[in-house]
Amino acid sequence: MKLWGREQVQVIQVGQIHMTRRAALGLGLILSLPGLICGCGKSGPKTYDVSGSVTFAGKPIPDGWVCFSPDSSKGNSGPQGRARILNGKYDTDEDFGMGTIGGPMLVRIDGFDGNKKPDAPNGNPIMAPYNTVVDLPKDDAEAIDLVIPDAWAKKKVLALPP
Repeated sequence: MKLWGREQVQVIQVGQIHMTRRAALGLGLILSLPGLICGCGKSGPKTYDVSGSVTFAGKPIPDGWVCFSPDSSKGNSGPQGRARILNGKYDTDEDFGMGTIGGPMLVRIDGFDGNKKPDAPNGNPIMAPYNTVVDLPKDDAEAIDLVIPDAWAKKKVLALPP
């Protein structure tokens, strides 16, 4: 403690920086001000939830991912959405999912067998990645089922290394 005028001032030492408790409090307030001003809420365009089923060769895909990317060639822009496929169903509102904006979207579907391994958390691929285009409504959509054509089964699947 040092005596400064009539009040006692406690000096705080942080590494090579010396400051009073009052100065440390002021610095903390100044550094937290941008977060308080900007807020912590979501920003950007409104996103919507999409769900449905995913089938390949007439069977539900056991495990995988559906990714929705705005089709910029058709004037659509915004954040990408995604959903995990489990037992042939996907929902952007479930774990690991992210809602998507509406409008023209490029859709990528990755399907796996679901037999998890340390080096393959979704299992082995059962198909080559499939890309398609859909036009999503600009609101929470009813089920949108994604069907991968049987002919896609002839595409070469890249196996994961042993």
